[in-house]
Amino acid sequence: MEEDRNHLLKPGILFINADDDFATHMESKRRLMKHLDTSICRVFVATNKRGDTGASLRRLPNVITKEYDLWASIYHRRSFVEKAIHLARSLSLILSFIAILRLIRKENIQLIHCHTAPRILLLAILLAMCSRSKLVVHLHGQIRGTTLQCMVKRLGLRRADAIIAVSDFLKKSAVNQGFNPSKVWPVLNVVDLEKFRPDVDGRSVRREYGIEAHLPVIVLVGRMNSQKGHRYLLEALLQVEKDGTQLQTLLVGWDKWTGASYSRELKQFCTEHGMDGRVIFTGHRSDIPQVFAAADIAVFPTIWDEPFGLVVAEAMAAGKPVIATRSGGITEIVTEDSGILVPKGSPHELAKAIVTLLRSPTLRLKLGRAARRRAEEHFYEARLAEDALEVYRSLGLAFHRG
Repeated sequence: MEEDRNHLLKPGILFINADDDFATHMESKRRLMKHLDTSICRVFVATNKRGDTGASLRRLPNVITKEYDLWASIYHRRSFVEKAIHLARSLSLILSFIAILRLIRKENIQLIHCHTAPRILLLAILLAMCSRSKLVVHLHGQIRGTTLQCMVKRLGLRRADAIIAVSDFLKKSAVNQGFNPSKVWPVLNVVDLEKFRPDVDGRSVRREYGIEAHLPVIVLVGRMNSQKGHRYLLEALLQVEKDGTQLQTLLVGWDKWTGASYSRELKQFCTEHGMDGRVIFTGHRSDIPQVFAAADIAVFPTIWDEPFGLVVAEAMAAGKPVIATRSGGITEIVTEDSGILVPKGSPHELAKAIVTLLRSPTLRLKLGRAARRRAEEHFYEARLAEDALEVYRSLGLAFHRG
């Protein structure tokens, strides 16, 4: 009995995930949960029984995973009738809400941590109100979406006791939209330094695409979207190749929301300019560490303000020299001694940076090593948990070993 009482003295922290799949924002929470010190707190996650998230989360040591029916998304349902039917089948959410509320009260859960997906925010707000738990909202991007989605996100952020923003750029964006700066904490994202390493072997990727060992490879990893700047990279490559420079380019990503129309546009550009074969569209790949290992240079010519730029940090962890645009949170990742920053939407400046690195293997090696060191110093997983605990303490949670 005494052991149970002491156990409950440690504050409980509840993470909520209602997504059907393991999206990037939930991967960030997984890394956070993985490194929270369970000698001073107890970690719970309430996840959707739909999809595969439960199986992934159950592999975390010392994290108690509970699965509930958490209202599958209606976002991709096209007609009103489809949405109505889908919602009717999800009325079990009420029972799940009651069950989670009981869990909160039974386990002395003092804090609820979620991200800004509207369904999750609404659930977290109601749970926090009914249980008087603190609410922390993790902000991974700027407030976008339909009018209703934006309203829910703003409501959740205003109701939150603390907001964790994935970059200082994103904090400033939130403050500019009227949120209290004293409750917005910039906490940079992290990467898996064991997965993304300089010693990963990328020869299998080169063999797959028939790339000779001596040929320089440039890689751009990111979803197929005009905001990611693929077109500017292709225009830059035309300038790079004017003097007969030979290289191979891999465009890695998929048309998740554009229905392949953007890929078709880029492929047509390549055909019109005689670049077929020198630019390879790989589609979605799950072996990104090996893709980076196969590359000599990683390029990120995004033209929109990236909230953070996780794939940039992953390339740096892989020890690759990075060329990226001065965009949003990217400037908090790439420094002058660990990569090259160029203006947004400038094929000419991008081409100059590529030529500079192609002509200097020594500089590529120097920047790659500096990039890895920066990743080890700033983007290691345990740091995310350390920073999150500081936010939790600011809300009055008392952590004592026991």
